[in-house]
Amino acid sequence: EIRRLETEVCRHKQAAAGWQEIEARVVRQQEQVSLEWEKLRVERAALEARCKEVAEMDTTVRKVLEQKGYARTRVEGNPTTVEMMEGKGGTWSRRKNLSRECLECINGGREGAAVAAFGVMVEVASFETVDKLFTNHKKA
Repeated sequence: EIRRLETEVCRHKQAAAGWQEIEARVVRQQEQVSLEWEKLRVERAALEARCKEVAEMDTTVRKVLEQKGYARTRVEGNPTTVEMMEGKGGTWSRRKNLSRECLECINGGREGAAVAAFGVMVEVASFETVDKLFTNHKKA
């Protein structure tokens, strides 16, 4: 009877040691899961912050593009007039500089831009306009 009890106690000790080993493994796995969960939480917070930054940049870009589109349609709907050129206002100066920069870029510098502008002017303008230009140029 004692021997049987001793073997049973020994078997229970082995089973308890097995359960303790399993319990220790489960505790280690829980710790690993907790660490990974914390890493994922931090990464998620960083991604949400980046997403917010991108959304703000997108809003800014959309506003700029809307303003640019509005300015383009406003320029297209409001052609440069003689009064605007004679007034020497900001709009005329801005449009003049924009045209000059475009011509310089397309025709390879100031000389090419001047030749191209003169060619366009002679092709499009009336004889009276070209005559007025040369008369005013001679006076200056």
